[in-house]
Amino acid sequence: GEETRFCAEEFIKAVNREGAALALGPVLTTTPNGVAVHEVALTEVAPSATGEGPDAEVASGDATLLVFDGSGDAEDEFDRCDDTAALTCFRAANVVLRVEDLQPSDRARLTTAVEALGDEG
Repeated sequence: GEETRFCAEEFIKAVNREGAALALGPVLTTTPNGVAVHEVALTEVAPSATGEGPDAEVASGDATLLVFDGSGDAEDEFDRCDDTAALTCFRAANVVLRVEDLQPSDRARLTTAVEALGDEG
């Protein structure tokens, strides 16, 4: 069948329908290969484990969304990203979402939302 491809807006809308609670920000940069890197904000985040202290101000992670021409490139990026301890990565079709400092409950919510997209195809 036809390969699913998302633009940044479509991906954010789709995962938000599944409860991801993400807000798409501006394009931060474009990689040398022409991949747009969008800023993404988590609009609903879990409080930090303690709920106080230095982390209380910090929402769960900074996220970026990379939109590739095809899913092969996205898979390569996902594999690279997955090897980076500081990042939690999600892939749907040609899109990779990278999140830093993700709280477990937010990770679970995003995992569920992104996996739901994969099931639609």
